[in-house]
Amino acid sequence: MKEVTLNNGVQMPMAGIGTFLLTPDEAEASVLSALQCGCRLIDTANAYLNEKAVGRAIKKSGVNRKDIFPETKLWPSFYEQPDAVDKTLRRLGIGTIGQLAVFDRERLFQALGKMGAQLHDYANGLDTDPVRSRYEEEMVKSVGNGTTFPKNLTTVEQVRGGIAVLADSVATRLRHSGLYAGGVQVTVRDPQFHDRSRQMQLSAPTHLIRELTAAAMDLTHQLW
Repeated sequence: MKEVTLNNGVQMPMAGIGTFLLTPDEAEASVLSALQCGCRLIDTANAYLNEKAVGRAIKKSGVNRKDIFPETKLWPSFYEQPDAVDKTLRRLGIGTIGQLAVFDRERLFQALGKMGAQLHDYANGLDTDPVRSRYEEEMVKSVGNGTTFPKNLTTVEQVRGGIAVLADSVATRLRHSGLYAGGVQVTVRDPQFHDRSRQMQLSAPTHLIRELTAAAMDLTHQLW
């Protein structure tokens, strides 16, 4: 079977088994059989509703977890749920820090992106951040605000009103922290959960509501 060399030197197979449209029982049986036949790359997703079945098959197979490449995907609407990653790890059979630490870092990155790699590093005690007092305030790198409106905004007036409320919150927090904004970014999520973003540098730093609102509206017009 052909393999590809990842950036960390790990050899990953280029062919594997997919579980799209498989019921949990079918997925468990198929993945177990595939692992017993030498397959090591498994693709699943939260939307397939068979992640737990894949986890059970991996456990039953007896194959060393370090040799298995599970891949999964989160449904976009789950990104904002604070326990989304935890639930995904548990469905794949990772329930302890020890299990997380011995799991392959590259495979966690494939399954969960940057967060997966960061979780693996933390589980192994790898952190380059300097030690600081718990009472020391962390430096603010950005100030933002977002919300889900009760209904879709369809007119310029509705959008301007929504942005003004968000800009008011951001401006208040900037002034409270003694900060100024040097740039503005706007992200819009449509009814199909597709995100689009635009950003711009400001001609002069500001913490004024009207200037933040004006910049955000300019960006929104580009996304309209």
